[in-house]
Amino acid sequence: MRAVGGRYSVRTPANGSLMTAAPPAPFSPDPVRHRVLVVEDNVINQQLVLAMLSRAGIVAEVATDGQQALDLLRACAFDAVLMDLQMPVMDGLQATREIRRPGSGVLDPAIPVIAVTANAFAEDRARSFEAGMNDFLTKPLDPRRLLEALARWVPPRPIRAATAPRADEAPIVAVPLEEDAGSPPSAGIPADLEAVAVLDRAGLLERAMDDAELARDLLDAFVHEYPAMRQALREAIGRADLLAILNLAHTVKGAAANVGALRVCLVATRLEQQAAAEAPTRLGDRFLELDRHLVEFERAVAALRAAGGPGLAP
Repeated sequence: MRAVGGRYSVRTPANGSLMTAAPPAPFSPDPVRHRVLVVEDNVINQQLVLAMLSRAGIVAEVATDGQQALDLLRACAFDAVLMDLQMPVMDGLQATREIRRPGSGVLDPAIPVIAVTANAFAEDRARSFEAGMNDFLTKPLDPRRLLEALARWVPPRPIRAATAPRADEAPIVAVPLEEDAGSPPSAGIPADLEAVAVLDRAGLLERAMDDAELARDLLDAFVHEYPAMRQALREAIGRADLLAILNLAHTVKGAAANVGALRVCLVATRLEQQAAAEAPTRLGDRFLELDRHLVEFERAVAALRAAGGPGLAP
């Protein structure tokens, strides 16, 4: 982690990608601070979650797959884990089962594990709980619901009587348990994509906690990361690798939802469902549809910047 012009950057171990977000609270070994492990393979989603946690004064580290998460949990103490479900090497369900397994070697086998996924179906929720997870959140992630979920499972740390809370620390306060209503736009796919916004700017800014610079960074990260995802998806379709198509479409879906690329998100959802149903016909047509809506999204972003959208102009 290093400072970049008043912000901070994190280089993830999996791909060396550089990402920036709002500056975290100054680091201190004070035991009042909470530490959360973010297990997520997508740079855009990592960036967004890190910014949300940083804004709340929570220290976070990133693992890009379940195996990396296990390695960290065996070496370091954390208060909670935010666990993506679909990842390479080892997925979130496998990782959680291993965390809960007696003799796994993790420092805290009972650590709260919160699923964070672009899948909002009841069976995904059930599979998460069966694997041993404690809670379930859907992407695009809402910062309020993220902190509410952490509050349900992470007890406040004791504060020494002579020590006043620092101004940079937002204490986690418990709230009543409720169902996660933050279902992604893919939860109910409209028949007519024209009825869906090309760029959901209001939703993007809300997830960026009204930090327009962070919103711009998220858009930049998506535009930077998408070509590699697109090429991998194209190659997977060319060899009719349905499992790879499913996983790549899922990654595109979650990243697109977080940056407000709603039409891209919904077409990726259809592609993912088609791969899950083992229906390989017309996957090429679906890929071309995805490309068309990506171009449309990039034009919308360019138009917003040209118009001087707050924090989004060059």
